[in-house]
Amino acid sequence: MNLPDRTMQNEPQSQPRRLPRRKLVIQQTPTQELGEGDWAELLPFFRATYEIDTDGLKASVLNRTHLIRVRERASGRLVGTTAFGVAPVTIPNGESARVFYAGDVLLLPNLRGSGLVQEMAARVVLAELLRHPFTTHYGFGVALTHYAYLGVVRSFADAWPRRGRETPPEIRFVMDTVGRMAYSQTWRSADESVAVGRRGRGRDLVISEEMMGSPNTFMG
Repeated sequence: MNLPDRTMQNEPQSQPRRLPRRKLVIQQTPTQELGEGDWAELLPFFRATYEIDTDGLKASVLNRTHLIRVRERASGRLVGTTAFGVAPVTIPNGESARVFYAGDVLLLPNLRGSGLVQEMAARVVLAELLRHPFTTHYGFGVALTHYAYLGVVRSFADAWPRRGRETPPEIRFVMDTVGRMAYSQTWRSADESVAVGRRGRGRDLVISEEMMGSPNTFMG
């Protein structure tokens, strides 16, 4: 009698070894400079993980200002990417502000949780802050876990939405303006799935149980 092979059934799944940071190189390209060669690399990279709408992905990337790619230093192989945008916004109270917003993040499994996304974003953020040191800056994002929302506490003095404090009208304006810019017709009016942080540092953020359970929260 032939029995099924159960040798590996209870064996733990091996995890891919994390690539050391010194073996990686980060490249930044303005999205308006992307050509056919860039898309020929990016589209298969995304298709290997997701079922994608080619036109939708291109539109999403082009709605940002920078494409950031991570490669293995030795081979040049693409191992991660994100698109990052910076947008000027004039708030109805007359204040001029600038907003950071990211999207289309994809890292190979052995790079996730390494802080690499923050390092990729920092390149754009630091250059922007140097160019506009006296302008109010906001961070905007939609993410997939409540852990992402907790990142706001480490990066911003104020963040919305938050329990027991109504989101100010000017913040909702920022949310909706950048949301429509980044997500076009798929954008819904600002609600609990979105967060905005004002530049600074602080630890007075209170996160409700509803926020902790939300499938869509902010990555600071």
